[in-house]
Amino acid sequence: MLGLLGFVHLGLMVNLFLLMIVDVHAPRGCTKVCPICVKGEPNSRVRNLKWYGQEMIKPCGELHTPPNECDSQVPIRIYFCNLCEAIAWVPNGLCKGLHNGELPPDRLIQKPEPAEPAESGESGTS
Repeated sequence: MLGLLGFVHLGLMVNLFLLMIVDVHAPRGCTKVCPICVKGEPNSRVRNLKWYGQEMIKPCGELHTPPNECDSQVPIRIYFCNLCEAIAWVPNGLCKGLHNGELPPDRLIQKPEPAEPAESGESGTS
């Protein structure tokens, strides 16, 4: 019996060690509803926007539409939608500049549509 407990203990220790050294890019449980995916279905509450741990710092003015001159630095979390491939910048702090103490709005960046090929001016007949 002691041999079995030792084997289980060793297995748990190896598992914990592997969890510490392996970098897993999985969602961390932070999800939001994608406004693009729910446009046609207002009652849908599928949480497609996922945060994979990416953050950056942006000026508050870049988050507003239209952009303004506020240069207060705000931490931003980058969310990604797996269905429509949109990216959302979600503020993780308050503005300390022109909008003193206010949370800046989320900024949604849609995936651009592929451009259609231009038609050539030549005709195929000679």
